[in-house]
This record gives sequence, C-alpha cells and structure tokens, in this order.
Amino acid sequence: RLDNGAVPLSSPKVVKLTDGSWRLFFVSGASAAARRIYTARSTDQGLTWGSPAAALQAVAYDVGANVLTNGRVRLYFSQPLTGSSSATVILSALSSDTGASAFYLESGIRVSTSAASGALGSPVPVAATDTFRWRLYYDFFDPGVVSTADVHTALTGAPAPASISPNRVLNVQSTVSFTVDGDVFSQTAPTVFLSQSGQPNLLPSAVTRVDDQTLTMTFDVLYQSPGPWDLTVVNADSRTGAAPGALSIEFPGGSVGLVNNLLRPRDGVPVTITVTTFVAGHLRLTLHALDGRPVRTLYDAPGAKGRLTLTWDGLDAGGAPVASGVYLLRTVGPKLDVKSKIIVIR
Repeated sequence: RLDNGAVPLSSPKVVKLTDGSWRLFFVSGASAAARRIYTARSTDQGLTWGSPAAALQAVAYDVGANVLTNGRVRLYFSQPLTGSSSATVILSALSSDTGASAFYLESGIRVSTSAASGALGSPVPVAATDTFRWRLYYDFFDPGVVSTADVHTALTGAPAPASISPNRVLNVQSTVSFTVDGDVFSQTAPTVFLSQSGQPNLLPSAVTRVDDQTLTMTFDVLYQSPGPWDLTVVNADSRTGAAPGALSIEFPGGSVGLVNNLLRPRDGVPVTITVTTFVAGHLRLTLHALDGRPVRTLYDAPGAKGRLTLTWDGLDAGGAPVASGVYLLRTVGPKLDVKSKIIVIR
C-alpha cells in the first residue's frame, strides 16, 4: 500500500472520515529522534493512497487515532521526555477540521511513567460504553519486572471544556446564546457556570447537551463585572472541569452628547453636555482653545455609571466671558476619549 524506501515506517492506524474517505496515520523516521507522524488519504477504501505528508511536527514512537463526535480526529502518540530514549509519556493532538490533514498539539499529558520504570506504547483509543467517555489501551514495558509488555487501560474522567463562543461580550445584553466546545460531557446535561473572583457565580437559564463535545446555553450578562470569567462544567457524576478566563465580559465605550453647541451667550441658554458611561470611573471634561490653551475644567472627579449632565455658559476658569471662536471639549473616562466642538458667537 505504501513504500517508504529505506526509511522505516511503523504503527499504521486507519480511521474513516465523515466524507467517507479513509485516512492512514503512521510513524516514520530514519532515527528515533527523527520519528514523526505522517498521514495519507484513500478514496477507494484503502486500496490506493495519496502521497504521505507530515501530520504533526513532534517526536512520536507509536500512534493511535479515533474520530470524535464532531468529525475531527484525535491522535494519541508516545514520546520520550527530554533526556530519555524510552517513550515515557502519551500525548494527544487534535485535527483542525474533519479532513484531518493538519493537527495541533493539545496541552497536558494523557498518560505518563518515569523513565526509570519502563516505557509506554501502542495507544489504542475506543469509545467507552457510556458513549461520552473514551478508554485508552496501551502497553507498558518494565524490563526490571517482566520481559514482555502488559496491556493497561485508562478512562477519561472529568469533563474538558475547551472554549466558549462567543468568547467576548458586552455587559449590556440580557440574553446571550453561547456554545461550549470540549469533550467528555455527560449524557445528562452537565451543570455550567461562569465565575470571577469577588462576584457571585453566573448561572445559565438553560443548558442543552448537543453531544459529548458540545453544549449550548444562554447567559444574562447585563451589568456583570467586566474582565475575564472562568468557565466550569460539572458532569452528572459531579466530576468537574474548567477553562480559566474562557469568557471576557466587557463594557461598551461611553458617549458624549451636546445640545446648543452653537453658543450665543447673550441668549442666556448654555451648552448642555451629557456624558454616558457603562462603568463607574474617573471623568474629566476640559475646554481648550484651538491652539491648545486651557480655558476651563468642567469636571474632574469620580463618576458613577450612567449619565452625567453638565452645562457651560461661555465663561473661562476665572469667570470671564470667552471670545467668539471655536473651542474643543475633551471628555476622558472609562473607555471614553472624545473631542467635541463648541462654537461661541457674541
């Protein structure tokens, strides 16, 4: 099926993709340090294969593969730790799409052993009978104990939320629909909440389990504290997984409105200035001439969330009338830095 010439290849694994084609993964390299995972695709049920290409740029001694509920492929592969020649850890990588031609390394170690006590290899992942967890079979060889390897097994436990979408929202919305992607979500819909230090947990109005990798829900983020929020998923068996800082709640930028910014002081009607902010913070409103010369500070103090209304009657800081001309009002506050023009006609 494949001829790799003088370069050894080993550990062939085949999966069927969602489009009906087959994808082969194998390990190849001229030396132990050069071993990498390669992949090839077949559209005739494995009779012929396309040209192999590297799937992941990471040292790999053995590889296993499985197709997830969403059609993407996860690879498990054994690898030595730095300074060791024995495969002492099993890592994983996830495909970028259902075509499974490119992968990115997932964080963390799936299974490990110390270099002094043997080696791991031949990872074989299968779906567990509860349909939402995965069981990994692998061999473990300890030359100090036995001369042949034993087959061991490991079972996924806690849910593994990976991301929430959208991951950035404004706190002016009372109902926002979210999708949580990850893995190992129990058949009975898990409990989901958002948390931030110093704030009460934010609970969704409903959680729907789409499958073992996808949850949907709605949150009310109106007036919630800005900043990063941690996402936590609790399965029906009380096992918990978290994605720190998964959601960023932000406040929108403020605004400045002017009424009567064509000021005629003899009419006795001042300029009305309305500043709207969505979070409490320091506000500063200053008037300047076009050449930058300061004219008057209208406000310079902490401001509450909401609306602040001020007026200007055309007088400078000393109480004297300003000359006719164009003046700039600069308003600075939380996520707010606005320059507005005021024209004075005497």
